[in-house]
Amino acid sequence: MNDGTMMDSSRSTMDPAKMEAHLKERQTHLLAMHDLSSKILAEKDPAKQQALKEQQLELMKAEQMKTMNWHSGKPMYNKQMH
Repeated sequence: MNDGTMMDSSRSTMDPAKMEAHLKERQTHLLAMHDLSSKILAEKDPAKQQALKEQQLELMKAEQMKTMNWHSGKPMYNKQMH
């Protein structure tokens, strides 16, 4: 599976240091998402639960924009479709 970590065919792979930094950023994002999910599930007040969901949605939007910017300029033919 190609998860977007491979560069286009003119380059072999991402620099190991850049890969490490990318993975650490991804890990931070995933931990934040899981933390918010736990808080959403534990919250009993519907208004507070909704506020947490909105916070999580904003985090998801920010990550999506970051991902789109990271992938911009890279050829689509190198990405596998599922």
